[in-house]
Amino acid sequence: MPWSLFFILAVATAFNNPAGVDIWCGKAYLGALEVSVDGTDVRLEHAVTVNSTSVALDFPLCDLEPRFQPWNVSLKATQGNQVSNARTQGYRLPDRTDGGSVTKIESLHGGLVVRNSSSSPASWVPPLPYSFYVSWDGWLEKSLDNVQNFKDQGNNIIHIVPNAGLANQAFNFTGLNLLLDKMLREQVNMLNARKSLLLWYTGDEPDGQSDPLDATKLTYDLIKSIDPWHPVSLVLNCYCFYYEEYSSGADIILSDVYPLAVNTSWSAVYDTPCNTTYGCCGCDDYEGNLQDISVHLDRFSEYQSWVSSVPKPLLGGGGGGGAHGF
Repeated sequence: MPWSLFFILAVATAFNNPAGVDIWCGKAYLGALEVSVDGTDVRLEHAVTVNSTSVALDFPLCDLEPRFQPWNVSLKATQGNQVSNARTQGYRLPDRTDGGSVTKIESLHGGLVVRNSSSSPASWVPPLPYSFYVSWDGWLEKSLDNVQNFKDQGNNIIHIVPNAGLANQAFNFTGLNLLLDKMLREQVNMLNARKSLLLWYTGDEPDGQSDPLDATKLTYDLIKSIDPWHPVSLVLNCYCFYYEEYSSGADIILSDVYPLAVNTSWSAVYDTPCNTTYGCCGCDDYEGNLQDISVHLDRFSEYQSWVSSVPKPLLGGGGGGGAHGF
């Protein structure tokens, strides 16, 4: 089947035009965009509107050999006598031979698609972006039929809170994707070939805990060296605290959704007030309403543009409450 590759490039070349006029003779100013892959005959030429962003270009990748190393991609934008150059990388991974799942990021719109190997031919399907923490103790362990019932109700993501007796075989079927928070190398090797794996979730608010700035990237590189077929995600919390360093260790940035029910002025955990210099109320610079969530995601999007990051999907992380929580 044909392959397509999408690039997102901001073309922002300047041009001379009468004051207040952004078109000439009824036509938009256009620039020429050339895309090529080093060491191959893959080449694309396209006209794009000057100052446009998120321009999707597709071309067949049949000439690219499937491999684990990235292909280096060159981009050249020309408008008049002005030339801008950029470089990026793209992957065409080999097919899996171990029966494991594959998850792709749909970068243009920020979604995910999962290969459904149970269909013939295999198809790509989007996961339902909704789930919640599900305790193994007291419910799922009573009967594996509960897992099937969960799926039959239309869910295709389940986030397990495991214990030492979790029977992993209960989830090794296509159609219900498992998010599991565990230790690293041993767990990646153990789980990466499962049909149910959707993505890796490596850190819960490393910025809020002031983890080493390179910790998320080191984790990311290790996971990708073992499992290049699944994206890596983590949750960030702080208003603006080393976003570039922490976000470099993830393909997907998550935000907690609990601020809508949190007390942002008094810490129920530490019995102290919360202000700009003192106290911890569980989230940074929130007012305790539903709008906090969208504002926080908008900030993440802005931070990504500041650090020249590729657009990363911004999703909400599952939340759980209790007497110990904020």
